[in-house]
Amino acid sequence: MVPGESELRCLADRLGHCFHELGRLRLALTHRSAALGADGSNERLEFLGDTVLDLCLSEVLLERFPDAGSGELTKLKALHVSNESLAAVADRLDLAKYLQVGGGHSLVGDRTEQRLLANAFEAVLGAVYLDGGVAAAKRVVAQCMLSDESSDTLNRSPDEGNHKSALQEWLQARQRELPRYAVVRTEGSDNRPTFFVEARSGELVGTGAGPRKQAAEREAAAQLLRMLVESEASEATSRAGAAAGSGD
Repeated sequence: MVPGESELRCLADRLGHCFHELGRLRLALTHRSAALGADGSNERLEFLGDTVLDLCLSEVLLERFPDAGSGELTKLKALHVSNESLAAVADRLDLAKYLQVGGGHSLVGDRTEQRLLANAFEAVLGAVYLDGGVAAAKRVVAQCMLSDESSDTLNRSPDEGNHKSALQEWLQARQRELPRYAVVRTEGSDNRPTFFVEARSGELVGTGAGPRKQAAEREAAAQLLRMLVESEASEATSRAGAAAGSGD
C-alpha cells in the first residue's frame, strides 16, 4: 500500500525532521522493485545516505569518545553501520510499514528484509540531507540511532554484545562443540513475525526470541554462554572441594 501524506508526516515526526518537500521521503521509501522507472527508486538516495551516515556518525563518535584511538573508533562505527544495526533502527521506526516493494521482496524477517530496511534507512537519511542539510541529518542520526537503547549500545565497547562471536570464541578456546542454531517456531503475522530460536552446545540449550532470526540467535547465544560459564564455575568449585576433602 502506498503511504498517504498523513502517514509520511507521521514518519517524519518520528525522524525528527519536518520535510519541506515530502516527495523526497516518499522516494526514499520506494524500492526499485516497485518503481516505474530507473529514476523512481530510492537507489540514488541510498548512495547519498551512505556517505551522509558515515560523516554524521563519525563526528558524533569523535565527540562522545574524545580519548578513543582511530582503531577503536573504526570498530565502533563498523558496529553501528552494519546491515543488522541499521535494520534495527529501521525496525524501531517501523519503516517496513511505509516501504514500497514489488513482487518477490516480501518483508518476512530474513536477510533480504534486513538489507532492504538498512538500505531504506540510508535512503531516508539521504532525503533528509537534501531537504535540510547536514545539520538536519545529524539530528536524525542522534534521535534515531543514538538515543535510548541505541545509546546504551553505542556506549559499550565494540566487542560487548556480540554474543554469537563471544560464544564461539569461548567454545573454541576449550576445544568444545560449536553452537548449533535452529528456529523452533514462528509466531505472529507474516509481515510482523516473532522468531523463537535455540542455541545448542552439547547438552546445554539457550533460547531467544526476536523480530528477526539474527536477533533471536543473539539472545539465545547470550543465554547459552551464561549457562556454560556458570557450569564451568560450578565444576571448578566441585573439583576444588573434592581436592580439599582428599587433602584432609
